[in-house]
Amino acid sequence: MVCCLVKASANHEGVPVGHRLISALIFLNALGLVLCVVLITAAVSSDEPARVAQVSEAVKLCLRLFVAGAALPTVAWGILAFEFDRSHSKKKLLESMIVYIVLIISLIMFVIAGWRLPQAFITGLQISE
Repeated sequence: MVCCLVKASANHEGVPVGHRLISALIFLNALGLVLCVVLITAAVSSDEPARVAQVSEAVKLCLRLFVAGAALPTVAWGILAFEFDRSHSKKKLLESMIVYIVLIISLIMFVIAGWRLPQAFITGLQISE
């Protein structure tokens, strides 16, 4: 009982830190994906089909980065769900290293996609004009 209370207070209701990071990264990348779709939809509101094609082409790389950025935390979640003997410290350390490397790669992809998205949208609009 005391052990459970200590664990709950240390991790805010027993949720491991990795799961909160995974959830945050999935949410951020999904939000970026939705924003890409909103930008493409905004371009669709114009009457020029060439503009839609140019904006879609310009935003395509960011869209791919957001999709991959959302998929990688899901892979990390899968790694954490593997059923193997975690009593060995080397196995536990290796698992943690792999999970955090995958999460860092996902974060880098999100930052790159978020950084490039506004300029890609503006470039897509300028080319079609």
